[in-house]
Amino acid sequence: MLINNLRAAGSFRDNLRLYDGYDSSRDLIELYSGEGKQGEDYYFKINLANLKFGAEKNLDLYLLINLDNQKEGNFSLPDNIAGETKFPWQLSLCIYDSKNSAIKDSSNNACQGALKNLKFNYAGKYVEFFLDKEILRKIGWKDRQALNLQVFSVKDKQNKIIDSLPSALRGQTTSLPQSISTDYHAGLDSLPHFWEDEVIYFAFTDRFSNGDKSNDGADTNLQEPRAFHGGDWQGIIDKLDYIKDLGATCIWISPVIMNEPKGYHAYWPYDFMKSEPHFGTLTKLKELVEKAHAKGLKIVMDLVLNHTGYTHPWTKDQNYYDWFHHKGDMWLPIPYQMENYSFAGLPDLAQENPKVYQYLLNMAKDWIKESNCDGVRLDAAQNIPHWFWKKFTQEIRDFASPNFLILGEAFNPFPNWVGSYQKDGLDSMFDVPMAWAMRDVFAYNKKKGFIKRLKEAKDFFGNNPCDAIRKVLTLNSGNMYELKLFFSQDSAYDNSNLMVNFIDNPFFHFYYAWISSFLLRHRSRNDRGGLE
Repeated sequence: MLINNLRAAGSFRDNLRLYDGYDSSRDLIELYSGEGKQGEDYYFKINLANLKFGAEKNLDLYLLINLDNQKEGNFSLPDNIAGETKFPWQLSLCIYDSKNSAIKDSSNNACQGALKNLKFNYAGKYVEFFLDKEILRKIGWKDRQALNLQVFSVKDKQNKIIDSLPSALRGQTTSLPQSISTDYHAGLDSLPHFWEDEVIYFAFTDRFSNGDKSNDGADTNLQEPRAFHGGDWQGIIDKLDYIKDLGATCIWISPVIMNEPKGYHAYWPYDFMKSEPHFGTLTKLKELVEKAHAKGLKIVMDLVLNHTGYTHPWTKDQNYYDWFHHKGDMWLPIPYQMENYSFAGLPDLAQENPKVYQYLLNMAKDWIKESNCDGVRLDAAQNIPHWFWKKFTQEIRDFASPNFLILGEAFNPFPNWVGSYQKDGLDSMFDVPMAWAMRDVFAYNKKKGFIKRLKEAKDFFGNNPCDAIRKVLTLNSGNMYELKLFFSQDSAYDNSNLMVNFIDNPFFHFYYAWISSFLLRHRSRNDRGGLE
């Protein structure tokens, strides 16, 4: 079947996130249509943010069809729904639930038997169905002719528009915006790659590949674990074919901003508006993105919005005193401390200060615009208040390209906690709860109970305290039931299909390093917070 992907027309990407409790399933994300071969039915698929089981009881979907060569039709919405459409429709498809639907012509006459194979797919979070082409031909449609479509959702028995594609402004849904055209595509080559299908490769810039030794600097030292090792953007450029051959379709790179000495990992900002000289110039970053795009690879850029480096100039300037929190180090993993205290001694930015918020927003926009990256990964999302993400993500959506990805990190084993940030407006989160469950199940060793793990940890705590603590805390149940329990909590996410899967990465090491910091207060500030 030939599938026309309407996002390819760039006319309707839903940048407005809708979450109103259980019924986030009324948040329309995307619409697909496929004309198929001459003897096939017309295919439609409507993607929703979170189609939970049973949501159809409070969800009605409507699809209005207008032929581009017809100016006559009905401007009023079907079923006495308040409002009107700017374009006259000739057919309305009304989906009330998985067993009840209706098709009406512009005179509100019912058309029997035209809508087929209606399916609510809760796992895939979409509603799909087929339309008999004969009903289209009766209103004047011809094969390969474009259809103009308008789709909207309604809360059952409320008779008002909740969400629409193309997007209408929230609170101003008495009329539908311009329709979407299903211009005919010649083949499947027109289908873009969706974020659900991406395979992300993390190129930890400094440790990946040294492509340009001229930017190494005097502090580059391969023999020192906590020093720069020379990796740069030229090194990633040189390895693009290698990364693509691995099956990756997207590259996540370390933060690009200038870091303080020993900030090889790039999470200790020193100047938010300059590129890290060890990695290359802004021109080189642009080249990396351009050449990655030429090979069909996306680039996701890391952003640090929670803190500065220890020696950032603002920390010594009284004019910036109120740009920071001054409550000391976080010692309990509770929301108030995580959002207002310092992590590993890093100066914690006060996002509630309007000047700080505007600076961080402008900085993010500048790097997105200059680099032309495809998305951002937001560091330490759980250390920044929810109100910030709700405001920040919406402003980034209004600014960035329609298919821009906003990916967050919240290191917590509980889906409700992690999912709360996706509901703030972030497209995706790292699926830390799944990684935790996978490690507990598949790293199981029944011979290593808690007491034995504790003894092993004691033996080498002095050399590697982070790994020692990890060994103690890892439950390693070995029971597949734990995975079942994990997947049963998918409803905690606004869109579980967009969660980023992984087994192990630096997040785990950061977490255990933070726990270790309580036991290693004698270590110097520059030793804290680094990768172990």
